[in-house]
Amino acid sequence: MSDRARFRAGAGRAETLAAPLSLPPAEVHALSNGLRAVLRPSRANEVVALKLYLPLGPLYESAEEAGLSNLVQEMLLHGTRRRSEDEVEDLLADLGAKLGTSAAGDYGSVALRATRKELPGALDLLQEVLAEPAFAEDEIAKEKVRILNRIKAQNDSLLTAAFDLFRETFYGSHPYHKPVLGYPDTVRALQPDAVRTGRERLYRAGRLVAGAVGNFDPDDLLRRFEGFGLAGTDGWEAARADGRVTLERTREVARRRESQAAWFVLGFPAPSYRDAQYAPTRLLDAILGGSMNSRLFMELREKRSLAYQVSTHYNDQLGHSYLAGYIGTSPDKFEEARQAMLHEFRRIAEERIPDVELERAKNYLKGAYIISSETNGAQASRLGKYELYGLGQDFGDRLLERIGAVTAEEIRDVAQMWFGEYVLAAIHPDEASLDRLRSEGPPEDVHETTGTENDEEESG
Repeated sequence: MSDRARFRAGAGRAETLAAPLSLPPAEVHALSNGLRAVLRPSRANEVVALKLYLPLGPLYESAEEAGLSNLVQEMLLHGTRRRSEDEVEDLLADLGAKLGTSAAGDYGSVALRATRKELPGALDLLQEVLAEPAFAEDEIAKEKVRILNRIKAQNDSLLTAAFDLFRETFYGSHPYHKPVLGYPDTVRALQPDAVRTGRERLYRAGRLVAGAVGNFDPDDLLRRFEGFGLAGTDGWEAARADGRVTLERTREVARRRESQAAWFVLGFPAPSYRDAQYAPTRLLDAILGGSMNSRLFMELREKRSLAYQVSTHYNDQLGHSYLAGYIGTSPDKFEEARQAMLHEFRRIAEERIPDVELERAKNYLKGAYIISSETNGAQASRLGKYELYGLGQDFGDRLLERIGAVTAEEIRDVAQMWFGEYVLAAIHPDEASLDRLRSEGPPEDVHETTGTENDEEESG
């Protein structure tokens, strides 16, 4: 039986899953250097997962610094003052450990996985990477070239280009409008001294949260964290959430790109992690686009053949977010797809959702959350992120309970509150079709990152 058939086979029944996760409690420790550690020791296996979180990304960058956080995160993996990049990779291989970094809109992370036996050596290397990174000028130059090529490669994706245009238009002057990778002009302008200074500013012990799950000695791990060798701060520096995003009017913007398909993103303001309406909005996301049984998939793709790809995206972040539908369609079906998607957003705000559909969405979210909590790495990620965002370590259980309590009437009320004015951002090959949009063009501060077909890759 296909996945689609399985979804349809369950269309007439939905039993509620039990909510709570049966995980041991985690302990939060505030260390003398300002670092906060959230530990969940477990002897279920020999793996230890550690995830460090800190506030960084576009929310903490000036317009001129766009892309700085991402560059800092990438450079952490390019060697230390004692070891070259190859030597770091060789040592990780010898230890059987994995080390990685990432950057997002309002946080960054450093992830380490190792066995209990090799954990001491892996922690020594982690401390060296964080406190003694090389940040050599030639390596910074090479990494900037790689990032510039990634920006170009991402923009070659029409869906990515549509989301970039949507984000720029939706957020306007809010810091979230900037892409995590930055813009070509800002990345090129980042000088080595500014990158090193940025690392020193971001990586202070009082800005770090460490989530750890696995077979480790808590006292020993806390001693390790105390000796990380990072500059401290005056107490814990929590992540911030800047400004509420409101739309005074609907905006529809577009850019022309040669293609056999047209893509658009249509999105509305949505609550943040901390908002009381987060759980019902998460359910709205699941109902509209979370699966092959969702409304957009069934109506726009299965029934009306309007979509190559269609789904929704609800961006989890500390500040105000958006819930957006996105679709790839034939250019001649663009307007029909636009009207159909808008109708589905409006319909869920006007009509009471059937109980069976609501229960199915609840089960989908609960099941996905529980399954994704099975690994030490996933648990460590949530421990660290919840602490960074100030959500509390019981947030997961509270979220599942809250999802279970959401009513059909609440779904409709939340949709009515948020699904008013919207932003539509389109990438379309036909100039005449674009003229039919109420296009005002992107805001003046939108950075044009669209390259031409003749652009060459950056080279070092």
